[in-house]
Amino acid sequence: MTTTTMESGGGLPPQNGHDADTSNLHQLLLEWMDALAPFPAGPPTPSSLPSILSSGTQLCILANAILPDSIPHIHGLDDGQVDAASASSNIAAYLAFCDRLGLSKHFLFSANDLLR
Repeated sequence: MTTTTMESGGGLPPQNGHDADTSNLHQLLLEWMDALAPFPAGPPTPSSLPSILSSGTQLCILANAILPDSIPHIHGLDDGQVDAASASSNIAAYLAFCDRLGLSKHFLFSANDLLR
């Protein structure tokens, strides 16, 4: 029996060890993010994923798409400018959102993982 990606959970295809193409995974993640909380200019390229995540802005937008008004203040939403302190604040707000949902810290990244 063949399982579709949606049936296997999360909308992402199951991965078999090291066979996964990282660029393809990044593209799938960006398409999922765009479907949930559209990027103004459409999904960016996979190579831009680290910079998108490191500002924390799109993570907060995703949180608000999942549960409206979960994160009331998002740095960079108006002007796109996010300094290191603002990025850290966005990421902390996203991680607090995940904690409120009951997600295990074991499955989450730390702010430092994205800010490197």
